[in-house]
Amino acid sequence: MPHVLTLNPVKQTIPRQRLAEAIVEGRASGPLLDGFSLEGQFDRSNIPRAGHSRVHMLYRYGASSLGTIPNSARFIEAYRHPSLEFIVNQAIWLENEGQFADVILPACTSLERWDIAEFANCGGFLHHGQNQVNHRVAVLQHKCIEPLGESRSDYQIFLEILTRLGLGAMFSEGGCSELDWCKRIFDSTDLPKVVSWKEFLRKGYYVIGRDRRPPDRRSTCGGSPKPCQGHP
Repeated sequence: MPHVLTLNPVKQTIPRQRLAEAIVEGRASGPLLDGFSLEGQFDRSNIPRAGHSRVHMLYRYGASSLGTIPNSARFIEAYRHPSLEFIVNQAIWLENEGQFADVILPACTSLERWDIAEFANCGGFLHHGQNQVNHRVAVLQHKCIEPLGESRSDYQIFLEILTRLGLGAMFSEGGCSELDWCKRIFDSTDLPKVVSWKEFLRKGYYVIGRDRRPPDRRSTCGGSPKPCQGHP
């Protein structure tokens, strides 16, 4: 996902912990965060790469940096630095970082949009990573109310921006809505083998592996059905 083959030509990346230095000093170096391999933790990112510009615009979308990064006061200096010419802040709340933005794009909450996910999964950052539960649970996040005020879902905000840039049809792949994307994600998994989309849409969740019996506490060591020594 998405199904249209795309490639980001920009290879310069900035570690989140070094973003302030990259803006203020124009250079930074630090380890990349690779959640897919142990070896990836040893790779480093050096800014700027040959032929690349320093940071002139910041589009902030997602978690707040102020208050979540050590010595986050560095970001106040970065936001005020003359080299940072334009700041967009896309968030649910008017957080402290929103006060430094030139443009504020109000995002709606998760109660005002459709989504599909796996309960206790960390958003796909780790391969098959989930915790806090004994069973994997696929969840369809129902849209409870329409977005309040002038807020939009993140998907709708990106779609409207790209539509103005002439790329809306490519981004939405022919006009897919958020619920359409949920259906396409559903169809790309093994869920259709065990539950219909109509039932999943109605119920809102499916417990994966719910039919599995708990492991037999008896051991068959030596072919005996009796419990092994030391086992309850």
